[in-house]
Amino acid sequence: MNRSRRHGIIPAAAVAFALSAAFVSSQGWGAEETVQCQDGMQCFAVPGNHAWTPTGLRVERGDRLTVVEVPDPKGRLSSVTVRRGWLPFDRVRARVAAGGSYTLRTRDRDFPLPAVLDDRRFPAYCLVGRIGEDGDVFYVGPRYDGKADASGELWLGINDPNPAKNKGEFLCKVAVEDPSTEEPNTWPRGVALDRGKPRPIPDANVVIFFIDGLRPDVAVEMAQMGHMPTFREIFMDGGTQVENAFSILPSLTDANFASMITGTFSDKHGSKTNFHFDRQKGRFVSNLNKYSYPRLAAQIRQRGVRAIYDYFPDSFGAGALPVQPRSPKVLQVNLLEWAHRSLNVANCMSEVLKQIDKAQARFGLDLASCPNVRVMLIWLPGTDVYSEKHEHAQFGRTRAKIAEADECMAKVVRQLKRRDQFDNTYFVLFSDHGTVGGNGFVNKKFDLHREVLHPHFRLNTAGYYGRFRCPGTPRDHLAFISDTDGAVQVSLPYTNADSRNLARPNFLVQLQNYELADDRRLRALEVFTEFTSRGRIRREDLDSKPVDFAVARSDEDTVFLQRTTKSQAFIRQRLRPDGELEFRYEPVRDYLPGGRIERISSGDPLRYVDSQAFSEAVAREGRSVEDWLSRFHTGKEWLKVTAGTEYPGCIDAISRFFRCDDQFKEENEEQNLPDVLLFANRGWTFMPKVMLNIRIQEIAGGRHGMAFREATQICMFFAGPGIRQGYVIKEPHRIVDILPTVLTMMSRDWKGNAIDGIPVNGIWEGHE
Repeated sequence: MNRSRRHGIIPAAAVAFALSAAFVSSQGWGAEETVQCQDGMQCFAVPGNHAWTPTGLRVERGDRLTVVEVPDPKGRLSSVTVRRGWLPFDRVRARVAAGGSYTLRTRDRDFPLPAVLDDRRFPAYCLVGRIGEDGDVFYVGPRYDGKADASGELWLGINDPNPAKNKGEFLCKVAVEDPSTEEPNTWPRGVALDRGKPRPIPDANVVIFFIDGLRPDVAVEMAQMGHMPTFREIFMDGGTQVENAFSILPSLTDANFASMITGTFSDKHGSKTNFHFDRQKGRFVSNLNKYSYPRLAAQIRQRGVRAIYDYFPDSFGAGALPVQPRSPKVLQVNLLEWAHRSLNVANCMSEVLKQIDKAQARFGLDLASCPNVRVMLIWLPGTDVYSEKHEHAQFGRTRAKIAEADECMAKVVRQLKRRDQFDNTYFVLFSDHGTVGGNGFVNKKFDLHREVLHPHFRLNTAGYYGRFRCPGTPRDHLAFISDTDGAVQVSLPYTNADSRNLARPNFLVQLQNYELADDRRLRALEVFTEFTSRGRIRREDLDSKPVDFAVARSDEDTVFLQRTTKSQAFIRQRLRPDGELEFRYEPVRDYLPGGRIERISSGDPLRYVDSQAFSEAVAREGRSVEDWLSRFHTGKEWLKVTAGTEYPGCIDAISRFFRCDDQFKEENEEQNLPDVLLFANRGWTFMPKVMLNIRIQEIAGGRHGMAFREATQICMFFAGPGIRQGYVIKEPHRIVDILPTVLTMMSRDWKGNAIDGIPVNGIWEGHE
């Protein structure tokens, strides 16, 4: 219950107002009086041409403070017309609401909310607040609900370093309440349980938005700030979120997009990472170019795996996709991107990259106008492209690109409404991976070439960034590294560095007794996972190990994980009589091939045994941790008990990365598996430091590929007729579950097609 508000005389600059609507009495405007809304809150007009305006309201530390933007007496959203140019003769103006704008051009660096250009987590020209004349500035936007961290008078203002020539005001209402006041009922409004039968409408359409790399927490935060209105209307208020949705491993684009369109893991569709070493051809293969798009699709089809476009051969439409059966339509964009990556020059090419989402949205508009297209997939890659180029990633400048993606979705939605197709359309929004970095830390680059392979193995290396020579090493002493993002594949010469034999993969027994050219031997996994500054380049900032953990094959059905020699584990797989895979996780320590197995009850590499979330989830299944680890379980069972941990769903995902189905074995694709798969630790990424002699490009932007939660948690939202509105499903799902859900929406039979995913049935209304 609210106590009486503390207030004083409202200064003339902070004109209190009365609205004729339900918020206030019909008293009218007053310059020297305090006006209360009908709900008891105080109403204010915050002028846009004043940096700060005192409200006269006294706030005590711990008080619950609520500030809400309201319409003006005519029902219009309050707005300020700001001057967005920086030259004296530049009088271009733009209207902004209390949420401000991420997309307007800005040049000044002394915004009230600090570092608005270097770290654009908060938008320019938004409504801001502070407690006391010298208090810390905080974001208010269209709505603020929080507890005061200081005592003093509440001030409201605009996040603009030069507001003098602005026009208009933000209208808002304010309440200061006891700390014991009940928390406001914000989104989500409820929790949907994943049970019951789906009830799709007949003759429906499906629109799938694929926003590359979008973090779900960032999407929800920006929507609540008012900067993703279409996303909020369609998916948050009008749809259902799968809160615990995860990618497969590694959390990279090609592998996860292939899993989405096929509903299978990489052991079936074959696209395991963005790059790989072809042992038969002796060359490095990149999947991130326009020529690979139809090639990957052809390989998937040859293996007998059906993709989404095979289920809708005459009614599927898309622009450019990471995997698709025909050449992509946005050829010029991809060619320019290729040139930009290769030459690392040309600002004009960088400008072209800024238009990728708009180009893809243009294809979306064309598809929305085509009566034959029943299922369309629109890829918006700009978020990931920008996130990788800016050190604060999605907590910085990339938010402007995310807001632009929302505008692209809005165009497609408006087109569907104009064609009277909106009411019979299902909407899906997903991302293929998360993004790590920018929120509390900035990623640093770890150069495996120069800091491990050269000094320890004395090998030249080749990878995505080219060849790297180790001084004094013969040119044909070569290892291959797929060195991008947070997961890297390493292929070493067979058994010893001097063998020059890259046609055969090494197993654990060879790696842990690897012979060098000078007849010395080393334990390869230990070199990678327990790296110190002994390399050629000493790092004074090595505050954490760059490698999180390493994975290698012990045999065809067993993989071996190592974080340290004291933190190791086996993951064993086997087929059940019904054909489903099941897995066992066996933590050990100090294991060497041929030696005894010493099991451990704490400190395992995936940190499950010591996790309270894991213990509680296992207990809900009626098991103890010790009993659970002694048995085999399916991948879905492992996902269920690990969803709340730091490494959700890793057991089957890691094991299946090193697995190939029978079709792969016939094609000898199993030989292309790497010797070692390394996952980056938090704060690190596997990239060589280009132009190392002048120490530039030391910092990497937002990255992915890692195994921990930030990198693997993805967006998964559904909306449309018969789907719960404003709900969140807690039960965990994976990206492979999207295709069977779409097929269910379209009333297509998907059973019997070897799909690994399951439909997300909890999105549907009307079942208990």
